[in-house]
Amino acid sequence: MSIRWENIKSLKGSQNNAFEELVCQLARQEFQSQGEFIRISAPDGGIEAMCKFQDGSLYGWQAKYFLSSFSSSQWQQIENSFKEALKNYPNLTKYYVCVATDRSNANRPGTESFFAKWKSHIRKWKEFAQSEGREIEFEFWGNFELSILLSKPENAGKKFFWFDENELSENWFKQNNQQAISNLGVRYTPEINVNLPITTQLEALARTPSFKENISNKFNELLKEVQYQYKFIDVRSELNQYFETVYDILIKHLNLSTINNLDTIIDVNMLIQEIIKLLEKLHKFLNNSSDESTAKKIERNHFIKLAYALDDITELLDSSEISLFNGKVLVLTGKAGSGKSHLIGDFIQKRQESGKYALLLLGQDFTEKSFVWNQIFKQLNLHNATPEVFLSALDSIGEMQKERFILAIDALNEGEGKSLWNNHLNGFIELVSQYSNIGLVISVRDSYEEIIFKQLNSNNQNKLCYINHLGFDNKEFEAIQIFFPYYGLQLPNIPLLNPEFSNPLYLKLFCESLRNQGRTCIPKGQEGLNQIIKSYLEGIEKRICEQIEQDVGSHLVQRAIDVISSLQLEGSQIRLEYLRTKRSVRDELKEDIAESDAKKFLDYLIKENVITRYAYANRDEEYVDFNYERVGDYQKANLILKNIHNKDDFIQWLNIEQGKALYNRVSYDRGIWEALSVLLPERFDFEVFEVLNCTKDSFWFEIVVENLFWRLPETINMQKLQRFFDDNDCSNKVTLVNTLFQLATEINHPLNIRYLHEKLKSFSLADRDASWTTCITLNSDKLPAINRLLTWCNKTSGQENIEPEALLLGAIAVSWLFTSTDKINRNGYINALAHLLWNRLEIALELFKEFTSINDPYVMEGILSAIHGAVFYSNNLLGLKSLAEEIDNQIFNKSEAEEIYPNVLVRDYARRIIECSLQKCNYSLEDIKSIKTRITPPYRSSFPDVLPSNEEIDMNYDSSAQKVILHSMTTEYGRGVGRYGDFGRYTFEANFHQWRNYKKNIIDVNLLSNYACQMIFEKFGYDDNKHFEFDKTFRRLGRSRNDTSKVERIGKKYQWLALYEILARVMDNFPAFIDSYNDDSMRDYIRTLDNFYLPENQIIIEPPVITSLFSQYKDQEQCKTKHNFTFQDDESIDDWVRNNKFPDIGNLLELTINGEKWLALERYDRFCELPKFGQKENHNIHKYMIIESYLIKESEFSNAKSWFETQDIIRLRMPEGNTFNNQFFSGNRPIEWKEVDGYGKSKPPLFKVIPSVDSYNWEATYGNKGVSLYVPTSLIYNGMKMQNSIKDGYWINQNNNLICFNPQLNDKFQNSLLVRKDEFLTFLKASKLKLFWTVWGEVHANGESKYINSYSGFYFLHGGNQEVSGNIKNNIQEIPY
Repeated sequence: MSIRWENIKSLKGSQNNAFEELVCQLARQEFQSQGEFIRISAPDGGIEAMCKFQDGSLYGWQAKYFLSSFSSSQWQQIENSFKEALKNYPNLTKYYVCVATDRSNANRPGTESFFAKWKSHIRKWKEFAQSEGREIEFEFWGNFELSILLSKPENAGKKFFWFDENELSENWFKQNNQQAISNLGVRYTPEINVNLPITTQLEALARTPSFKENISNKFNELLKEVQYQYKFIDVRSELNQYFETVYDILIKHLNLSTINNLDTIIDVNMLIQEIIKLLEKLHKFLNNSSDESTAKKIERNHFIKLAYALDDITELLDSSEISLFNGKVLVLTGKAGSGKSHLIGDFIQKRQESGKYALLLLGQDFTEKSFVWNQIFKQLNLHNATPEVFLSALDSIGEMQKERFILAIDALNEGEGKSLWNNHLNGFIELVSQYSNIGLVISVRDSYEEIIFKQLNSNNQNKLCYINHLGFDNKEFEAIQIFFPYYGLQLPNIPLLNPEFSNPLYLKLFCESLRNQGRTCIPKGQEGLNQIIKSYLEGIEKRICEQIEQDVGSHLVQRAIDVISSLQLEGSQIRLEYLRTKRSVRDELKEDIAESDAKKFLDYLIKENVITRYAYANRDEEYVDFNYERVGDYQKANLILKNIHNKDDFIQWLNIEQGKALYNRVSYDRGIWEALSVLLPERFDFEVFEVLNCTKDSFWFEIVVENLFWRLPETINMQKLQRFFDDNDCSNKVTLVNTLFQLATEINHPLNIRYLHEKLKSFSLADRDASWTTCITLNSDKLPAINRLLTWCNKTSGQENIEPEALLLGAIAVSWLFTSTDKINRNGYINALAHLLWNRLEIALELFKEFTSINDPYVMEGILSAIHGAVFYSNNLLGLKSLAEEIDNQIFNKSEAEEIYPNVLVRDYARRIIECSLQKCNYSLEDIKSIKTRITPPYRSSFPDVLPSNEEIDMNYDSSAQKVILHSMTTEYGRGVGRYGDFGRYTFEANFHQWRNYKKNIIDVNLLSNYACQMIFEKFGYDDNKHFEFDKTFRRLGRSRNDTSKVERIGKKYQWLALYEILARVMDNFPAFIDSYNDDSMRDYIRTLDNFYLPENQIIIEPPVITSLFSQYKDQEQCKTKHNFTFQDDESIDDWVRNNKFPDIGNLLELTINGEKWLALERYDRFCELPKFGQKENHNIHKYMIIESYLIKESEFSNAKSWFETQDIIRLRMPEGNTFNNQFFSGNRPIEWKEVDGYGKSKPPLFKVIPSVDSYNWEATYGNKGVSLYVPTSLIYNGMKMQNSIKDGYWINQNNNLICFNPQLNDKFQNSLLVRKDEFLTFLKASKLKLFWTVWGEVHANGESKYINSYSGFYFLHGGNQEVSGNIKNNIQEIPY
């Protein structure tokens, strides 16, 4: 057919864009086999695309959508493009001019033909090129030439897509996809979409920009780590050369963001082999050395870290994401109802909404066993297409949109899938795989996998990438937050800790059950699963009966299900044939409903997802089963119990054929026994373990214990159950603990956390750690109920409808996790409790009361730490005063005969909580004074007259386990030179340095260490038999003092407890030397822990309500303080240093954000060369600028201004703000006016200033994340009546409006602090203060330039509107290098 160029489909609203795209596609098809074909993004520099050949030469294409002979301006456009190309591409040898018209050669009187004009212009252009020393050929691609290219078979798809007016248009795809999505029915409900990580797999296949960026960032960070660690390995030159070669290969291949051609793939095998060979060479080199020096050990440690980074790269290369990026077919598998159809439907919908082309086909629409493509074209109403042309068209679309065209077929197991795909899938995959711009997605139920794919040849098997859909795994709470409102239900007022909520089928069943009962919320008390299933099936009954116009009173669904259950129980049927079941259901119902409906009733149940249909390989039959297995188990159990009325009847049933068979096949029929373990006590008041011997196999223990969650609480006889726990030799502690945590927050349940609470409280510290602490620490990955509880604490923080008793139960459960020696997990537990208690301080009070007698200071310290974090951030202060009073009475307000709790961390957290209450609540002056006196150190505690000697310790404690602790506790010279333990020297001894000048007979740190050892064994009860096995497991992992991520020994836990107690007793009884290096200095009691290096917990409360808090102030480009630059091609480094200028200072000091004026109190801007992929920033070549501000008295400002304007600011020693290491910032800090040092001047100026900004740092140690922020000085904080917001680094006023903050870009704090201008000016005026800034910085290139360019300036607020005023000057110095 002739090409009608005026009908070309628009691209991004432009036919010109479409023509350029088509030309590039045709050129690529012609030349890609001859060289490297590259598409050029705008601005294109004179060409749309180019082909680079092996000799370095290149051809370029320029496309113009001109439909007729050129006007003079159009000739000029082409000429301008050619000259631009000539300038930008020095190796250009041939230039293609592509237009949508032909060169007419008709000569008319007085006019020059198009062809003649063309020859004239190319002659001129060639001459111009020759004048530039270049030889260029010109080719014309017009209508004739382009039509010939489009007529080639390989371009048929391009012609089909670009020029067919009706088919494959944007609207055509939209209509077909909407029809398919509509036909998914209940399987896709966009209103209850839950964002799941599995979507990344689809993004990888499509090659979306976001996926490429994310995966490239991961590779980038790992490669930077490799480069960094390698610097510390001293290798020979030849090995260094090998490393550089491999590193360059990785750099070249792993930046996916630069991969634009969809047919470019990552050579995974080659890269992994290169990494393996590199590791082998490095490992061999290091092992050949017999050097055991400290330096060599450090070097090996760097090698281990390098190996970890390379292993991570290998793991990422070997991931499913990279396999899909490389074009493998995505096979989405999973159980029925897991969400496969929803995932695919939602992805196609979102592709469509983002302007990307995709196509969804449904397996249910493949209803014939005939040729697959005929059915596809029939579904799409395409009459004259061939598979090759159709796929070529889709391929062209993928090339056009620079992301793969996603072709998805959902549920191959439906329709005629079993027969159809078995015979045709080989050819289908083989054909689609030939088109690199198409990404194929197919889904299949896991029970059909084998039969659908059994005929695939090995070549096609290797093209598949299987991804298993796990439902809402680890996303249960997000799903609940979406499902409940959709079904008209209030969000749960109790934690839903049942793992079944990760199953979309159960969540839907649960919600529909409540809705069918007419409920709008979860009923109080636990509702048994049997009742939930009953209500769910009643809803199914109602829907089906409405469909077939029948009365619900006939109980059709229940009767049909009874038939299915009965058939499954007959002879313990493993498989139930579909046709047989269909006939049996028909026979049961045909007397009450039309026979046609009776015949289809099983299919109605399949459509409602009650029943599922499946098949097996090598079998012609299809089978049915219950879609949600637990529904079937309960239906069969109910059927068994239909004729049973008491225990004797059940025992009799156990002795008949059916009972014996089920008992003997317990591993297969476990679900039925689980249901019976629930139903027997509910109906007949006896337990399954009363009639069966359940002690011979742990299987039975799990059946009973794991199903306690489904029991009605009133049916649980605790005496019977406790005997079962005690007598069962096969009891699995992990199973029991996990179940108890599932039940932890069930109100009025006999097995909620109070059951465990009472038991754990009764243990000694040593016994509890031997059983409980080892269990939760060793098995943290096997206790998912604990993780769900922690997630609930974090996700529901701030939710107002939760039952107070459920909150308290959850708080008690989390608190018992604080015994753990896993530092990172323990910090997570404490943060979870802080989230739970935030704005719920009355719960904190009740929690504290529950643990006042706890004998593990780890638990008390964790609870008080979490309470303090909650108190600090809470704005609901209800209960705070009572909480503080209770803590005061239990910790500080003791009789003279009693000690104050001898643990420095417990005391410190308790004191801080009470101080918060004194600040935030109303107290009389008399009460404030007496309370402050009571809670201020020093406190009351005893100290032994005599401390144990080394000889006493050695004589009393000489077991293997005790020797480990004795060594670890040894101080630097406690047992001679060089025999110290890391903890003894670097932790224990270091914390007593302020008492180092005491005489040895008063305080000797070596004897204090012995005292600690005695305390560990005698008071805390460390025991070889109880604790050493656990400690041996983790001893190796915890040796490095810098390693903050490992599990610690129980012995190490007791070492910390001993340190906290002994430090408390020393602080109480011995004032410290103010100058610890001068034994003549004054002494005073220590009142804070600021100068001690102790592992306090970092509390970061991030409830869901703050995810969008202050979001309008985030990601503001003008707040950016980390900048990158690139060098110009002709720019020398010397010129760059000398000529560099900073941005306008005024715009850095005063910013407009959302129409509001803000002032920068401090900022540190850093400008570094844009790092290349896989490399760290080069700090040798950079510039920086430091802006600091100061407060000065209004009366002194004029003199100060005059003085500063005569100074070289960069040479002044300006006073610095204070640095605080305490996590919780407050305004209770001293105000100190400071002198300015004139750097060598005989006298400082007469005025004094106050730095307006202090620093707050929290180190990333002991499992804490760490954070560094600027904070307003206390004069500003208090003067502006600031309050801390829930978000660290953000401060609000009394109206909850933001008035000061640390800006963030991409969730990373920038190096600046901003204050709202209008309120700050009001503060300055009221305080009779002025603000000024000093600005200084440098531009330098260490070792690469002989110049340094330094800047400095003085700025202030001036005029009626208080505008920023000032100036900056620079000084260029020449230095030797």
